[in-house]
Amino acid sequence: MWDDYSLPQAPGYLWSLTTSGGKPVRACEVGFYKPVAGDGLCGKCPQHSHSETRAALACPCDSNYYRAADDPAAAPCSRPPSAPVNVISSVNGTSVNLEWDRPLDTGGRSDLKYSVLCQKCSGEGGPCEDCSSSPGGPGGGKAGGGGASLGVGGMVERLGNAAVRFVPRQTGLTEPWVTVLNLVAHTNYSFRLLAMNAVTHLSNEPSPYALVNITTNQAAPSEVLGIHQENTSQNSVTLLWHEPGQPNGVILEYDIKYYEKDNEAQSYSTLKSRNTSARVSGLKPGTKYIFQVRARTSAGCGRFSQNVEIQTGKAAPLRYNTMTITWICMAMVSGLVTFLAIIICRKRQGYTLPHYPSLLCVEHFLTLLYTVSLSV
Repeated sequence: MWDDYSLPQAPGYLWSLTTSGGKPVRACEVGFYKPVAGDGLCGKCPQHSHSETRAALACPCDSNYYRAADDPAAAPCSRPPSAPVNVISSVNGTSVNLEWDRPLDTGGRSDLKYSVLCQKCSGEGGPCEDCSSSPGGPGGGKAGGGGASLGVGGMVERLGNAAVRFVPRQTGLTEPWVTVLNLVAHTNYSFRLLAMNAVTHLSNEPSPYALVNITTNQAAPSEVLGIHQENTSQNSVTLLWHEPGQPNGVILEYDIKYYEKDNEAQSYSTLKSRNTSARVSGLKPGTKYIFQVRARTSAGCGRFSQNVEIQTGKAAPLRYNTMTITWICMAMVSGLVTFLAIIICRKRQGYTLPHYPSLLCVEHFLTLLYTVSLSV
């Protein structure tokens, strides 16, 4: 147990006075350590650490326990925290507020911080993708195999829209809450909440997380695009269009607004359709009309589309076939002959009752006309 040592003040050893006044040294036992030379005593290994040999200079951490780079040798070893608990989500339109409680196991440290991973999912049980619009964006911490990426400065870019925004930030949260803004309406989202400390990055195990799934509320749809005419006549126009790029909910119907060009202030008409097509009738021939379409969800109507100008077909001139023209001519000639017959007969009559002889005379002329027509 007692060993002579040429450097009695070396680390891992302590002085021990003998009855003869000498100063032999004693090695620190297993489970104890002495990091520096001097007259100090051996110290017991801190919590979750150990020494496997005598005269230990330090106590390494137990399995799955770690010391941060700035932790002193006398500090107990610690481990990453467990996941946050009791997560509460509150959806308001296209934003959500998330709150949670501290992990049940803090890992033996007080330097807790939180991070939020965001994924947008398609349909019930469908695939999910990062809220980030850049597939090569900066990576986040371990998330139990999840592929969500953390944005920079509390923002995650979304293609063609405003950036998803985290208030106060997305990573390094010191308080157990965050508000996420600028989400897509009527869309499923999955959020992973992670608790971290100064030794989380030293672990090779995936960080545990709390999972919360939400669906944003419906909103007014985006603008209708791709309006074009399918068919046009002198009194009607058939329109086709595409569903909005962002329906933001279930499309209930479409409003079609139309009016004569340069005459919107005086009068315009509207038509409703449940499909992405409509036939507008009752138009004037050869007239230019302006058409606009908008979509409606339970949350309201979107903006009207850009103007689409369409001209109806011109009125076609009346056309008659040969038989129709022949009958019209015969009717006109017959009427004229009848009129002349009445005039002539009245002049030639000598009866007291003028009407009856006139009728007989007219009958005579009509019989003669019929005979002539048969001969022709």
